[in-house]
Amino acid sequence: MADINIGKLEFPTKKTPERALIFGAADTVKSFTIHTHNRIHSIAVHHPVFTNPVTLTVSVENDDGRPIYASDSIANPAVAAVELLAQLEQYISINNECTVKATLSGLPGGSGGTVNISIVLCQ
Repeated sequence: MADINIGKLEFPTKKTPERALIFGAADTVKSFTIHTHNRIHSIAVHHPVFTNPVTLTVSVENDDGRPIYASDSIANPAVAAVELLAQLEQYISINNECTVKATLSGLPGGSGGTVNISIVLCQ
């Protein structure tokens, strides 16, 4: 992963391993926890084509369960899965752990699908 340059300052980045969130036909929320003392720089999302026209929202909660970031709704792709990189306007500082949550606006239908998410951290 490339370093981020701001003026003369450089911030090395590290991409976390991709996490597969497997949604069944009736699942609407999946999540995972990361443990770090870094800042989240961006969130990479692989959005599959679900049978039903649902939207996806990715959010981050601190270790107290309070929301500290929520993406805009991501539309269900019509034909092929899409890769999205949400570059955050401001870094999200994580001091212990956080929960990354993927929420669908309704039932995905069919046989469900897998949303893959990885987090890019500033070290």
